[in-house]
Amino acid sequence: VVGRQEVTLHEQRLVGPVGWTQQGRSFDGAFASVSRGNLSADVGGAVLTSVNADPTGYDSFFGMIRAGVSGEGSTLDLVYLPLSDASRDRLTHTAGVYTKGSSGPLQGRAEVYLQAGTRDGQSEMAWLAGLSGTLAPEVSGDPKVTLWYDYLSGDGDPGDGRATAFDTLFATNHKFYGLIDVMAFSVGGVGDGQGLQDAALKLSVAPDAAIRTHLDAHLFLPSVGENAMLGQEVDLWGRWKVTEGLGLSGGGAALLRSDAQADLWSFLQLDANL
Repeated sequence: VVGRQEVTLHEQRLVGPVGWTQQGRSFDGAFASVSRGNLSADVGGAVLTSVNADPTGYDSFFGMIRAGVSGEGSTLDLVYLPLSDASRDRLTHTAGVYTKGSSGPLQGRAEVYLQAGTRDGQSEMAWLAGLSGTLAPEVSGDPKVTLWYDYLSGDGDPGDGRATAFDTLFATNHKFYGLIDVMAFSVGGVGDGQGLQDAALKLSVAPDAAIRTHLDAHLFLPSVGENAMLGQEVDLWGRWKVTEGLGLSGGGAALLRSDAQADLWSFLQLDANL
């Protein structure tokens, strides 16, 4: 595929269209896919474009190479993402392993990524790890119980000439670190360099074939620094499939922090696929 397009990698941990936002994200580039039996690969390169892009900002050239093997209920991928941004004196290489699988009522996912290169004139060495395990018994209501843990490295000494806070690149971060979008954006992650640990318990149930409700509880910890805890967040939300191509989502969230007032947030969203 050549031209302007959305690009997605796995669950959008590192590359995604950010469909949650009004402007979204697109790439001008070329991507090709090939598969043979259980083997598959993607390769391509692109420029990030945005409706409100600053010509001197973070628009960047990046590449994506993925090669993997899939089997009965399982996937194993190797990933390499080079990123060059002259405006930030940056050349970052991100490489890692992604795997997921299922067996009966059990589902699991694991991914590890390393970053190395230069960023803002500093040498770069950072990493991310994510694990999740889900119990999904085949009973009425299709309940699911998920244990979830993410680790994003932080930078305990920004002045030492080394950038060690992991950058999630072109991710759809809203899918991972709580619905309020405070963690990893303004607190934790590369937002303030503390890194982020996210330990979560996620519950969901479908009382009707067209309705699914979710309750997520997050405990956020820094990866570096003296703070014992960044906060706790509870998200309650659901989605109703009104008809084919039309869905209604809504819910609310509360983020509790020891050093700030509680953040309360709610939303109602209509999704139409035309």
